[in-house]
Amino acid sequence: MDTTFDDIRAYRDEELMSTLARLTQSDRFWQAVLSVYPNENRDSLTSRLNGLNGIEDFQVRMVFPIMHMIEQRLTSGIRAIGLDRIDEGPHVFISNHRDIILDSALLDKCLVENGRHTVEIAIGNNLLIEPWIEDLVRLNRSFIVRRGGGMREVLTNSLHLSAYIHHTVTENQHCCWIAQREGRAKDSDDRTQDSVIKMLGLAGHGDFAHHLAELHICPLAITYEYDPCDYLKARELQLKRDYPDWHKTTADDMTSMSVGVTGYKGHVTYHFTPCIDQAVMQLSEQTTDKHLLAQQVAHLIDRQIFAAYAIHPINMIAYDQLTGQHRFAAQYTEQDRQQVEQYFNRQLGRIDLPDKDEAFLRTCLLKMYANPLRNQLGE
Repeated sequence: MDTTFDDIRAYRDEELMSTLARLTQSDRFWQAVLSVYPNENRDSLTSRLNGLNGIEDFQVRMVFPIMHMIEQRLTSGIRAIGLDRIDEGPHVFISNHRDIILDSALLDKCLVENGRHTVEIAIGNNLLIEPWIEDLVRLNRSFIVRRGGGMREVLTNSLHLSAYIHHTVTENQHCCWIAQREGRAKDSDDRTQDSVIKMLGLAGHGDFAHHLAELHICPLAITYEYDPCDYLKARELQLKRDYPDWHKTTADDMTSMSVGVTGYKGHVTYHFTPCIDQAVMQLSEQTTDKHLLAQQVAHLIDRQIFAAYAIHPINMIAYDQLTGQHRFAAQYTEQDRQQVEQYFNRQLGRIDLPDKDEAFLRTCLLKMYANPLRNQLGE
């Protein structure tokens, strides 16, 4: 069996039981599982795990009930738009990045409910804080993006990752999901990093443009009406402003993951936009410079994502307050405005900082909700 990608690939069906055997030896694993299955105990869950028949069975029987519970309790509904216009062949879905865990998890839910298979998911090694977490995410069809190191190591890891994604799409005929940038845009000003496009174009057949085209890239816009982590992101922005050398800790990442999963999200929308193969090839006719082409492809992805955002009253209210205009006043009510004001005040109250800058933090929150609309307007 080919072992080329064993260090980063998602686990296979035949590795399910050995991985579960390792996981069930971890108290931290059980702590996490029992928190989302509060009405069960170790014995009942162990019995369920031992009865699984493969990775997708694990996802459908163990992961999706949690996603269904999240939809019922913590959202006002999850909708998928445009998937009927995407053929069922393998694709790389590139999306904006809002939530560390749920962006890809809820994508899988949308796909399965529409008769599709789950995707392989790109996840940064910075989030694999403990061995059991790596086992769990690779069991859930995640592959590892290795970050950090010197320039030579970064290039080696990027080429290896690109080769794996191409292998997954062209040989295994599986879809992949990857975020448009490393980390989440703290101000929701979503921009595809050229480096992501360059990485995807490192491997494949033919020239750089053909490398991208054979991945059948589909931009995907993810919208949460409310971002549960908005106050944590605002807090980070003040800390980075006041202490330029400040960096997130492992505990910060764990808090973001927990708050993102357990917080209320309002309406959630996954808007699938058309494959960009043809557009990539047309762009390649205008330039032979792959750096310029990567920039142009990134901008193309951005435009499709911007146009596909779901816009809610909170976005229009934040825009009007941030700009001092009343451009969208006719599209929301006074009750909407009061509810949004109460929401912002509640989120600001959750921020614990010794030198809390209320005005700065409020502006951060306003930008988070105004920027998707500003980008959609082309401002």
